[in-house]
Amino acid sequence: MITFEFVQTAGHGYLEVPMEVFKEHGGVRSKFSPKSATHVYLEEDADAPAFCDLLDEKGIDYTLRYSAHTNAEREQAEQYIESLFFYTALTGGA
Repeated sequence: MITFEFVQTAGHGYLEVPMEVFKEHGGVRSKFSPKSATHVYLEEDADAPAFCDLLDEKGIDYTLRYSAHTNAEREQAEQYIESLFFYTALTGGA
C-alpha cells in the first residue's frame, strides 16, 4: 500500500506524490500542480482526484495521510509550495 501526504497551506491543499510513483502510474498534472526534483504536488481540486481515480482504476491500494499543522507550519508549507512554482517554471514544467 502506498501512503501519500496531504499538504494543506493557508489557501490550498496538495497531494504530495513521489515523482517515481507519479511517472510509474502515468500521472498527469496541470500548471497548478508544482513539482520538485523528487515529488509532484497535485492540487486538490482536479489533479489529485484524477490521480486517485487513476490508481483506483488500476486497483492500486493507497491511503492519504492528513496532518494537523500549526499556523507557522502552514506558512512554511505555503512558502515551499510557492517556491516550487518557480522551480517548475525554470525546469520547463515537465
